[in-house]
Amino acid sequence: MYPIGKQFEVDYTRVKCNDKASFKGKFYRISVLSDRVVRLEYSPSGQFVDRPTQLVLRRDIGTVNPEVRQDNNFIEITTKCFSLTYAKEKSFIGSKVDPMRNLKITLISRERDRNKDWYVGHPEARNLKGNLVSVDVDTPFTKGLYSLDGFASIDDSNNKIIMEDGTLADPPKDHVDIYVFMYDKDFRHALSDYFKMTGFPSLIPRYALGNWWSRNITYDDASVKDLIRSFEKKRIPLSVMLFDNDWHYRNIGNVQGLKSGFSFNSELFPDPKKMIEQFHSRGIRVGLCINPTEGIYPFETYYKQASEYLGINDNSIIQFDPLNPKLLDVMFKMFLHPLEAYGVDFFWNDGFVVSFNVVLRNDAIVLNSGLVQEVCGVGLLQKGITDVFLVG
Repeated sequence: MYPIGKQFEVDYTRVKCNDKASFKGKFYRISVLSDRVVRLEYSPSGQFVDRPTQLVLRRDIGTVNPEVRQDNNFIEITTKCFSLTYAKEKSFIGSKVDPMRNLKITLISRERDRNKDWYVGHPEARNLKGNLVSVDVDTPFTKGLYSLDGFASIDDSNNKIIMEDGTLADPPKDHVDIYVFMYDKDFRHALSDYFKMTGFPSLIPRYALGNWWSRNITYDDASVKDLIRSFEKKRIPLSVMLFDNDWHYRNIGNVQGLKSGFSFNSELFPDPKKMIEQFHSRGIRVGLCINPTEGIYPFETYYKQASEYLGINDNSIIQFDPLNPKLLDVMFKMFLHPLEAYGVDFFWNDGFVVSFNVVLRNDAIVLNSGLVQEVCGVGLLQKGITDVFLVG
């Protein structure tokens, strides 16, 4: 393990589900997290996950006392919200003719016509959908938590696991890990359970509620002063100045139009600290657009120190890989912290990759997670406490 920092270490006190509500066989484990939420794990290797993932940080989210009936072949688990039946050690997936042959979960509702069955592979056609990952990419809405059927499932099988030191690792091979929410019309408690598992949304700082200014044009010291005077002359309050790509070097030799960059363009801003102080003296916060996906180039201010530390001797581009803890450590300490020392208040991580997938491997999402952990620590994330503000 690479010692990336105490702030990345994980609080394991509530990561594991209560043993009294967990039922395990050779290849399966079924854990009841609440009256509404059940976790289904199936592993051909018999390996199960008790560490947090990129999605789920806590599993001990409350007291639950399910009613259990079982013999050598079957197990039935019942709470006030659902009834689960499972043929022990069988794959969760049934046949095409009978998809509920091995496992089914029945919603318990006061309205009889809503006592519907869920099974692995259920189309969940009445799901109300969730969020878009990015408006810049033509993708459909993803499946959400709320459904007119009164149930929804979340597949956590492919998400990375957060190790004790905060680094990310692959889940066990062929490990099935599904969370099923059976809430009927109790949307409020379903959302509450979800937040207890994944962490509550961070409160944005107060200044972020004010007036923002950002244009994809090239600013310099003179135009920044003109901009400030223009707002003051028109008596328009300004809370945030967000610089787009052109604050850093973009055109060096044969390299043109770079999106990645960590060093202020000295031709535009000879003294970045002084420039930022002009904003701070007026109560205006400053953010920078960063997009590390193109890597770290030799012309960056601290490239030499970074390449030596990483063992790169050919003056080549340092390729970006947020799953490399040593590189992540270098990026924070040698490239982002110096910018913070100038007075930068936050970073707009605009590193979304077009060919992303929805299992959170997207480099921007991984880096966002790392940025929050760098500032707050995983433990505070698990408690829903953050001070950092990220966009993009």
